Amino acid sequence: MLTRKLLVGLSFITFLNTALATPIEILLNGDFETGDLTGWTQATPVLPPIEWGVTTGAAIGAYSLVSSDNSHFASPWIEGPNPLATTLIQVFDLTTLTDELIGTFTFSAEAIYAEDRISLGYQLFDFDAQPLHSELVFTGAGGTAPNSAPFSQSFSFVSGTRFISFFATAELLSGSYIDAGFDRASILVDVKPKATVPSPNGYSLLVLGFISLLISRRLKSS
Repeated sequence: MLTRKLLVGLSFITFLNTALATPIEILLNGDFETGDLTGWTQATPVLPPIEWGVTTGAAIGAYSLVSSDNSHFASPWIEGPNPLATTLIQVFDLTTLTDELIGTFTFSAEAIYAEDRISLGYQLFDFDAQPLHSELVFTGAGGTAPNSAPFSQSFSFVSGTRFISFFATAELLSGSYIDAGFDRASILVDVKPKATVPSPNGYSLLVLGFISLLISRRLKSS
């Protein structure tokens, strides 16, 4: 009986250490807290010139675009006049993680737009950097009033994924400046923390606890 209780106790400790998923943020400067485009790369048009910029939170554009929390956000308007479309991207190599992937992740951001279009999504790539899957998670455009739309959605990795990217494509629908942008970009990947085995002292205390419990019960029954 004592052995069974001890094994159950140790199994429960192992379960707690290995079965609980922990989300880890993999994007750098997703909230543009640095005040610049650190961590991000302009994918189209080919550099130069830089078509994206980061505002300090002040309203910009003909429609006074601003993030919901008045913090930094990225927009091509800041560096306009703009091309018909421009994309900002950040890529992360999942093999650099030290913890084991569970296989799921949460994609979130805040889209900011008026008459022009902003599209936000992700792409998965294999070990040869070949595309496996592309998902357009949010797209918004239109209206003469500024829009701020936060969103969050969970997804699963495709088998064989090594790289994941966050992309933001802004498109000019009217005028010469793109009234669109985004903020609070995030990709939280779920990982399994490395299992921690109780130290010899930990095992000893656990065994002593069970023995004390057993002795106590025997004294009460005698």
